[in-house]
Amino acid sequence: MSRRISSTPILVAVLLPLVAATARATATDTLGLYVTFRTGAQRITVTLASGAPVGTTSGAPTVIPPGLYNVFLDDSAAVEGPQFDLKGPGVDFFNDMFYGEIPSATYAVTFAPSSTYTWRNDEQPNVVFTFATSAATGSTGTGPTATTPTATTSKGTPSKSIVGSGVIAFRGKLAATVDAAGKLALTTKGKPVNTLKTGLYTFTVVDKSAKSGFAIQKLKGSVLTLTGVAYKGTHVATINLKAGQWTFFSPGGKKSYFIVVA
Repeated sequence: MSRRISSTPILVAVLLPLVAATARATATDTLGLYVTFRTGAQRITVTLASGAPVGTTSGAPTVIPPGLYNVFLDDSAAVEGPQFDLKGPGVDFFNDMFYGEIPSATYAVTFAPSSTYTWRNDEQPNVVFTFATSAATGSTGTGPTATTPTATTSKGTPSKSIVGSGVIAFRGKLAATVDAAGKLALTTKGKPVNTLKTGLYTFTVVDKSAKSGFAIQKLKGSVLTLTGVAYKGTHVATINLKAGQWTFFSPGGKKSYFIVVA
């Protein structure tokens, strides 16, 4: 089966690094957009943290506040096929979650005031969902207005494990770095990663190089590129590490390996 994998260089032009997002916004003013891959007729849904749907296929578009949003992608159902495609002023983003191989990932985007955006599942290119942003002053358009999430709500929080979490355990967090000189490191609790148990791990990649990136690959498996060679910033993804030999490397660069055991 052929696979279309989102190109990191495309993302660079339109995604704000999460590090910069943290510097400019607090937990109370960074909004959330929750993108869920699922089975059924509508294989992608997009909501705010309140559960309010974002986007309409006819009539007046949904209206949301402008500004910086964390975009949480959840493919905890491991659905193959859908590709989320988001477009509008300053945003040209698509992601297929490696066709079910990555359960969750987080990005950040900025929606401009008084602008119109669209999203769709590329499996159904003619079904386009439209939403708009209000003016910077906080006024809204004529369409239905989605509820602004608050810092206390937990509804819509992205999953850290796939369906059947009793089968695939969430093991913890890994810190991946690419320094300004292009040197890579992968650590857990401050120590280099040598051996891990099988299960789900959240990779937080801090990439300070515009010439190197960070990718991982299971022996004879597909390459999972977390940050491309032109990307600078932070990217978070949760990955199911299966038993075997894995490597991490900058695309086209020297590989370092670690072992995952059952």
